[in-house]
Amino acid sequence: MSDDDRTDPLPQRRRSRAGEASLIVVDVQEKLFVAIPSGPKVEANIGLLLDAADALDMPVTVTEHMAESIGPTRGPVTERLPKGAALIAKTHFSGWDEPKVRAHLESLAAAGHGDFAICGLEAHVCVQQTALGLLEAGHRVRIVADAAGSRDYEDRSLALERMRDAGCDIVSTEAIAFEWLERGDTPAFKKLLRTIRDRRPSDGGDA
Repeated sequence: MSDDDRTDPLPQRRRSRAGEASLIVVDVQEKLFVAIPSGPKVEANIGLLLDAADALDMPVTVTEHMAESIGPTRGPVTERLPKGAALIAKTHFSGWDEPKVRAHLESLAAAGHGDFAICGLEAHVCVQQTALGLLEAGHRVRIVADAAGSRDYEDRSLALERMRDAGCDIVSTEAIAFEWLERGDTPAFKKLLRTIRDRRPSDGGDA
């Protein structure tokens, strides 16, 4: 029996592969970001995820929740978006419930990029609802815990616990970036090495 024929009893626990993965950045917007105690750390980690996606030609989807009310996606995020990244407006808290976002994510899954890594704000609202929607539709979901923040640490902690119980794989920024990279002798790894070294993972509390 080949690997392709074998039923995976724990599909959420397989390693993530760059060729099958895509990154979703949820609502990292100005007026929301300033209320997140761990904001600087979350933003730095999202930057590393974006750099990894860029180096490995992975699809990136960015959602913006009612930008007229809470502002656009922050400059430090938009400046690092890979070419071809999709920025999609939404009014539903769950990106999966937003028709344009859902259609885009379904197209990525159909193209073989249905292993979704999610980061952004807030962990207990839009991140969580988007993740649960993807799970309900049968997709593999990974929550990048140190790249997801909430205004309140207890809200974030409970959200991570609930998402894990629901079937999400809870990972760290560096862990999943190294899974995507796979090797240490590639141009992609060399391109990311400075970003990895320069990150300050202790910034911003326990996010």
